[in-house]
Formats: sequence, C-alpha cells, structure tokens
Amino acid sequence: MKLKNILTFVLTLGISVSNVYANPKYQKTDSETLKKIKEITTFKLLLPAKIPSNWTLEIKYPYPLEITKPITKVRLHYFDKDESYMLGIEQFKASGYVTKEEIRIDPTGNQIHQLTAEKFLPDLSGEILYVNGHQGRFMPTQPKGGDLWWIENDTFIRMNSLILTKEEMLKIAIVMK
Repeated sequence: MKLKNILTFVLTLGISVSNVYANPKYQKTDSETLKKIKEITTFKLLLPAKIPSNWTLEIKYPYPLEITKPITKVRLHYFDKDESYMLGIEQFKASGYVTKEEIRIDPTGNQIHQLTAEKFLPDLSGEILYVNGHQGRFMPTQPKGGDLWWIENDTFIRMNSLILTKEEMLKIAIVMK
C-alpha cells in the first residue's frame, strides 16, 4: 500500500511539474474573454473584424490575465493553423500613457512626490499612410512585413508581422472595430 501511495505521489508531482513547463506565457482566448477585456481597458480596444478563420488569438499581455483590474495595455498575437506567428497587435491609450515621478525636497526636508503625464510621441519615421482617415506610419522589414502604427480615438495601435505584406496588414487594420 505504501508503494502505491508513493507511486501516486511521484506521478502527480511529475504531471504537475510538466504542466508548469509546458504552459507558455500567453493565454488563448475566445470572444467572451475579449468582450470582458474591452469593458475594462483604459482605452478603446480595437479588434480586427476579419481575420482568416484558421488563425488563433492569444493574449500575450497582460499575462496573467486578470479580468478584475483595469487594463492599460494589450498585446495580441495571431497564429495560423500550423502555430506560426502571423501578426501582433499592441494597443494602449495614446495620451497620458507615459508618467514620470518627480521627487522634490521642501525647505523643511519633507519629500514631495509628484506624478506627471508626459505627452506620448510615436516614432515618426517610415512611410506616411492613412488608416480610416487617421495618419500613421509603416516601416518595412525584409523580405516582407513590417511595423504599422496609427492613433485612432486616443488609442495607439501598432501591428507587426514578418509574414504579411503592407497591403495585407492594411486590409486587417481598416476593419478593426
């Protein structure tokens, strides 16, 4: 009986340890989870209305996903049926995103902490283009793909891919809602 208990313990421990190492640092998601995330982001989260049906969506950031707290930044990864990375989309509020803490000491020796929001300034290099009337930039990578960004409704959106062409990325971008 002791041997059976020991074997059960060892097997359970082995399965638990293998599950820890097998779990990647992302969370697969579904439409219900996305709906909840949209409700608690501190910005207007835009999602592609049309992507290939055989792609899967995984939430890369925030990880672990906590639906009980406000979300200030989202990073989504899309993979094809072979689990190849196709597209990443990162979003956050374009204004007041970067904060700076300033610590001053007054004449009596007391510390004064002050948080200030700095204006968000995206990288202005790359080809100028428009997504739904909003100016953005595209910076190509070789042999295809690149970085595409724009600001819409006070949300900074950055898409990147090494697989999709600029035109394919723009097709996805213009149907984000």
